[in-house]
Formats: sequence, C-alpha cells, structure tokens
Amino acid sequence: MAVQLDWQQDLEDESWPRRHDYGPPNKGPRIGRYVLIAVVVLLAAGAAVLWAMNQRGLKAVKADVQEAVTYIHWTLQQDDPELFINTLDGISPRWVEQGRTEWQRLSDAAQDVPAPAVESVSMDGNIAETTVRWTDATTGSSYLARRWFRLVGTQWLWTAPPEQDPNDLQTEELRHVTLAFHPDDREIMPSLLPQLDEMVANRCQQFGVSEERCHVYLQWDVTDAEGQPLVWRDMPLPPLAATTGDEMDAPVYLLNGRQADWQSAELRRRLQQFYPGKSFVVQSTVSMLRPVGARDLPASLLGDPFHPLLLPTPALEGVAAGGQPHPRWLTHVDRLLADLVLRKAERYTLGSADYVDATWALHQALLAMATGLPTPSQLAPDGAAASDSSLPVEMPDLTGLGAALHYEPDDLAVQQLANLVQYLQNHWSSEELAGLPQLMGTAANLNLLLNEGLGIDRQGFNTAWRQDELAQPDSPLAALVDTLQELSRKEAAAAQIGRPMAMELYSSKGRTWRAQHPQPNELFGSLHYDENYRAAVDDIGSIGPYVWAKLTESDGELAARDLRFYVKDATEGWRRNNPEQSFWGNERSITSDLVNWTYYALDEAAVQTVAPQLEDAYQKVTADFGLPTVPISVVVEADTMGTWDFDRWQADIDLPSPQSFIMLSPDDDEVDALRRDVIARMVIKLWQQKDAVINAATDLPDKSGAQNILVSAVLAELETLDIPTEQLLKGTDQVVTRILEQGRLPEISELVASPQTPNDDVRSQSQILLAMYIFQRHGFAWLDSAVNDGLAATLDRIMQEQGWTLADLEADWRAYLAERSNQ
Repeated sequence: MAVQLDWQQDLEDESWPRRHDYGPPNKGPRIGRYVLIAVVVLLAAGAAVLWAMNQRGLKAVKADVQEAVTYIHWTLQQDDPELFINTLDGISPRWVEQGRTEWQRLSDAAQDVPAPAVESVSMDGNIAETTVRWTDATTGSSYLARRWFRLVGTQWLWTAPPEQDPNDLQTEELRHVTLAFHPDDREIMPSLLPQLDEMVANRCQQFGVSEERCHVYLQWDVTDAEGQPLVWRDMPLPPLAATTGDEMDAPVYLLNGRQADWQSAELRRRLQQFYPGKSFVVQSTVSMLRPVGARDLPASLLGDPFHPLLLPTPALEGVAAGGQPHPRWLTHVDRLLADLVLRKAERYTLGSADYVDATWALHQALLAMATGLPTPSQLAPDGAAASDSSLPVEMPDLTGLGAALHYEPDDLAVQQLANLVQYLQNHWSSEELAGLPQLMGTAANLNLLLNEGLGIDRQGFNTAWRQDELAQPDSPLAALVDTLQELSRKEAAAAQIGRPMAMELYSSKGRTWRAQHPQPNELFGSLHYDENYRAAVDDIGSIGPYVWAKLTESDGELAARDLRFYVKDATEGWRRNNPEQSFWGNERSITSDLVNWTYYALDEAAVQTVAPQLEDAYQKVTADFGLPTVPISVVVEADTMGTWDFDRWQADIDLPSPQSFIMLSPDDDEVDALRRDVIARMVIKLWQQKDAVINAATDLPDKSGAQNILVSAVLAELETLDIPTEQLLKGTDQVVTRILEQGRLPEISELVASPQTPNDDVRSQSQILLAMYIFQRHGFAWLDSAVNDGLAATLDRIMQEQGWTLADLEADWRAYLAERSNQ
C-alpha cells in the first residue's frame, strides 16, 4: 500500500528556526529595545508559519494513517489471517505472535461494521500515535482507543505501543484501590476508578478478606515491566508457590512481607511438627530462598505501592461514551482483581509441589466461580516441565489438574476445570466453599484441607468427582472409557479362541505378569467369555503413565469386579499392563498373638474389618479338625491375581488384593471378598495339614475313603463359616435333590453299603452330602470317627447317642436335604 509523502515534504521544506549570533549588545538603550521587539515579532511570525505547516503535514499523516487503518479493517474481514499479519510491524516478534493469536477475535469484531475512524494524530519520529474510534461487531458499541503506527518504507504498519516514561505517573486513591496512571489517561480515570474500587470491595466480601487488608495497588500502562506490549495480552498470575523434589526447601510465602519474627518461628514449628526431618526457610520478605522452578508471588500482594499490579490501560481496547470501558477489558481486570483478592484470603501456601498443584486447581475453580472460566492464554505456563508423577488431565484429580493448569494449559484443562467447578457447586454449599481459601494457605496437607473445608478426604473427593464425570457422556473421560470397554470385549473374544490371542492385547510387562498368574481367584465361580460377556467401567484413574479401571463384568449369570491397568503404546494404542504396585500405597501390618497380617494401604479398611473374623474362624477350624492352634501369617499382595499353588505361597496364607472378585450378590464389596477368600484359604491350608495326618496313619484300612470324608468336612466347614460352596457342590446338590424329588433316593443303609451297586453315581454324590450332614447336624466331633471307622459306624454311634431308630435318622437326613434344596 503506497503512501504519498507530501506531508513529509512540507515539513522538510521549512527549516526550523536557527540560533543566530547577534554580536555584543548595543549600548544604546532605545535602539536595543527596538531590535528586541523586532526579533520577537519575527520569531512569532515564524512560529505561526511553522505551526501552520506542521498542521498541514499532520493532516496528510492522518489521511495516510486512515488509509492504512481502512486497509487493516479490510484484511480482518477476509478469511486469511496472513493478510492481517502482514499489516503488523514485525519489529517485535511477540507483537506479531499476539496478532496471530488474536486474529479470530479481531476478525469477528470487524464483520459488517464500518472501518475505524482516525480522530487525531501526533508524531514522534516515524511513530504516529493516534486516537481511533472503532465499532465492535460483537458488542454493537463504538470505542475510542489509542493505537500506534510505524512508517516502514512507504507503508504505515500497526505497531506495538512504545514504552512510556515511568516518572510521569500520577496517582489517585479511593478506599480499596490506589491507581497509578499516565497523564494520557487522566480523562478516563474518574469514571473507571470507582468501578475498580467497587470490584475489589465486592471480592473482598465474597472471599472473606477483612476491611483493613482490602486494599490493592494498581497501575495502568501500555507496556509491561520489560517494555513488552500489554495490548491483546491476557496476563495470568502464577501459582503462589511450587517446589521440586521431595524436600520442601522453602514452600512458605507470608502474605504481607512484614510478619513479626515470632509468627515466622511459630509457622516453622508447625511445619516441623507435620514434616519432621525436613528443612524449611521461613522469611518475612518476599525475596526468600526458593527451589528451582518456584514461581513468584505478585508483588502487589505485599501491599507495596512500589510493586503494583500492572494492568493494560483501558484506552488500548477503548472507552465507550460515558467512560464505560470495553467489556473484554472489564472481564480481564475483574479476573485479575478477583485472583489478587483470593490470594489475600489464602494468606500463604505451604506444602509439597503436589499439594501446591492441588490447591492451585481449587484456587482456579473458586476464581472461575467468581469470574468465569479462563482461556488457556490466561493460564500461560512458566516454561517448567511437570513432574513425571503428575496425573494426566483426563483423570479427575486435584493434583493432576493443578499440574496441567500450571504447566500445560490447553482447552482440555479448561474443560476439566469446568467439570471441577460444576462438581463443587453441586456438592457443597456456598458457605463451605467460601471457607476454603483461608484453609488453603494453612492446612498441612490436602487431606486436612478437604476434611476441614468440605468434610471429605482426598480419595473420596477424587472418586466422587470421577463418578460425576463418568455420568456425563461428553466428559473428557468418555472416549477413554469406551476404548477400555472395547478392549475388554476384544480380550474376552480372544480368550474363546485361545490364550495366545488374548496375550496380544497386553504390553510386554503385562504378558510376563499374566504368564506368572495364569488363573484368577475362581473358587467362587468363573465367568464365561462368550457372546453374553459384557464389561462396564465403573471408575477410572491414573497413576504415573498407567491408567487403572474398575470394571463390572458379566456373562449373563455371574458378575465380577475386576481392577485392570493399562498403558498406552506409541504404535499399538492402549494395552493391558501388569498391576502398578504403587497404586496400593505403602506396606502395612497388623500383629496379634494368633495372626500376623501384611498388606497395603489400599486394603487397610477391609483387612481391619476381616482380621478379627479370621481369628475366630481359625480357632474354630483348628478345634474342629483336631489341629494345634499356632500363630500364622497372612499376606495380602498388591496384585489382582493370586495362586492356589500352596507350595508357592510366601506365607501360611498368601492371597491377592480384594480389588478383583466374583460377585455373589449385587452389594458385594471388598470386605466380603476378602473375608471369603482368606477364610477359604485358611480352611484349605488346614485341610492339607489334616490330610497329611491321614496319609501318615498306618492303621487306616481305606485311606481314599477317609480323604473323601475329609473333603466333605471341608465343604461342611466352609458352609458353616458362611463361605459359599455353590460352585463346588453345584452338581452334587442337583443330582441328590433331583432323585429326592423323584422319590428314588436310596435309604441310608444302601448309601453307606459297598459302592459296587447299580447306583454308584447317586451313592458317591449322596455320600458327600451324608458326611456333611453328620458334621453340620451333629458336630465336627464326629470327624475322627468318620475318618477312622467310616460313615456306617459313625451313624450307628450317632443313633445311639440320640436314642434314634433308623427311621428317625432317615427322616432327619431327608429333612436336611430338603432344607438344602430350599436355600
């Protein structure tokens, strides 16, 4: 776009007044006075001529800049951002990048409205400072704004605002705001300062900041402290603090920088109480020792007028009639002021990087409730990388979300923040949420913060939040949930063909683990991986790079809970992985005179509930089997699959975590699963010991018969302890019940006779239940009698003890079978 330079020629044709040497002063007073008057008249006339020539030149500048402004407006109406980018002065790479980022917003504002009108121009070298009246199509209003243009060759390019003199600031103060501004903003300041004062007062009331602390220092400007343009730039405030590594070298940031020494000492004492052995530096100034990667506090938090919060002047976006600023400016400033006041409510933040990230997520959620959701540009990262342990933002987790907002903000992070806001609003009152900021600065850890503020712990908070997310089909988790459910269906289909096919759906580590644990805990049932198989993800989360999912599986008859772990392969996508042991937390133990437990934190609640039940059952079974009651150990592994190979057990009883189990009722949980599994394994372990006694006996005429009776005793013991045996006795119960209903059940005398008869199958199945009948109806005191002397002799002794006839025994036996069939 060519620009005629006639204005420049006009200014160059007229020379500015030269300084002349008039020689020594004339000694004649009258002549000297006349000469002086003549000089003044000539200078005044020359100045008038120069002023007229300058105005004539500025009119030409204004016309040429108007042509440039009109052209820029036209480029914004086109569907080509590069046209607009070419109209920007490239002297500042950040300026061009901001123009590229803001193109869509500026383009929307330029549609179907007239081009901006240049109302005034002033020159400073080759820079033209202008006032431009422009109409924003998105608001329907016009605004008077300041813009700068640089002459490059024959083109006027829209350029970044030049840095202004920091010494020409003026100051105005109201009750809650002290504002520093440049003289150019004097006209708009009176109408806007009361609005800012009211904003601060309202936010202080909302976040519970006391009146004496409800004051902020602000400065309007066109550039930041580094001379970079503020226009078009959203300015995030960083997290209060962040630390790297496990040692919290200096996580404490005091609010006003002038805390008394005793307060610092008291805070240090509290920290050492909660975190013994760690090193802290607590200072009463903002310039404290900080670990690498820590982010600075806004200096305006200290109440220091020499470090105000820097805001873009409203003249950059423009001011409408009546002094009303552009809504975007008001929204932006409201967010920054609300953020600043919220920090004042928080006082200070202490804790590890994980804790600071978690409170940063809560901080942003509370801020979003007050001012609306931020854009990713308002959450600009500081350039530091998130730690490897940070959870992916797809997973509802305070620490993971805080890390994403802190280090890698994007649209997905903002969506997750929106879901957190909805979750907080749905589950807690405004009074509870209003109390969070004060606790966020003083709680020793996240559990204490959530317990004191919302009456929930970290795990409960994240779990409930995930459940809310899973209930929303358009949540960030929906696609991943669908993927994992489809992967489980593929694995079930592959299992029908053969295990090697299913193994292809595992990672390399997952295949190794699966080969070492070929069978799940199937004592209480086994799912069929057929066309009726279904799987639904009930809960999901991640730990490091691994995703875990809690599934409910079903084959139409049985249901199961299954905890699975996945990892994403760069080429193959999501694959089953071995269980991540850190998911279970730290190892723990319970010690008693009889049973010593080793387990992990995740299973603590279940273990503590089941531990006394196991002791009672252990004492009962050893007494029933006639075995010594000696101390035993129980290990609950950080694993979802175990083994029934007792020779491989590391302890007397070795079993997997009760996170995966066959469901025997709709309300089954981990406590029920652990109780069933550990008691069943204990009974089977004692069965082995009793069987060893039988094998060692030299006077038993029928050891195989004795062992069969011992199996019946084990089944009877399991049922007595309320451990289900439906899967183990399903065929036996069906056979005996059917012939009982048909009236074909042989009498007891025939059942206990020699097995060489036509009814061998019926007799063998019935003898299992007949032995169980003895132990469940008449007690395990008859176990040794049945093992040593057989069922017939034992039943004779029972009749003698009870004073029964054979008919009485027959009636009681059949009543026992009828009761079983009705259960």
